[in-house]
Amino acid sequence: MKLHVYPPIQESSSERAMDEPIQPTRPPASASPDTEQRLWYLKNCNLIAQLPTDEITHLERVSRVRRFAKGEPVYLPSETADAVYLIARGLVKICHITPEGKTSTLALIGAGELFGELALFDAGQRGEYVEAIEPTTVVRIPSHVLSDLMHRHAALAIGISKLVGFRRQRIERRLGNLLFTPNRQRLAHLLLDLAEQFGV
Repeated sequence: MKLHVYPPIQESSSERAMDEPIQPTRPPASASPDTEQRLWYLKNCNLIAQLPTDEITHLERVSRVRRFAKGEPVYLPSETADAVYLIARGLVKICHITPEGKTSTLALIGAGELFGELALFDAGQRGEYVEAIEPTTVVRIPSHVLSDLMHRHAALAIGISKLVGFRRQRIERRLGNLLFTPNRQRLAHLLLDLAEQFGV
């Protein structure tokens, strides 16, 4: 007996679509890599990380990332104080320039820290000079935006006020050391400041 082999019945594309399980698709990205990066930088700052998620997202939208090479100025004393900076990675030094043109280092600021915070209280010209000690990435936050957040969130306002007071005290002590102490003692005070700030 001769057997007849019939070709398999071909399903229509519509039937096949009904029987096959639906394959999950990757949802569209909710944010660009730059956006995700800015959010990560902001959340790496303890003062900002405590804010509600929607506030951090708003802060990300109005902030800008800037990169500086070693030895490049972040801002000069003659510039308008209209922003606060968060260091994402790297290290900067805050300097005082005398009328004679001499530069003295007042403080070192590292990753996760804010600087330029006096712009929150005085929108005039900068009084200090900030320079990158190594390749540095910062997030530039408009001062009026951060000021509005401080009015809405007491914990942020208290944290920044403490930061300003602590840094002012440290800078005044540093200026006093520069003016009235010998070089050897000045170096000892600088090493003590570094140990307090960075745990070195």
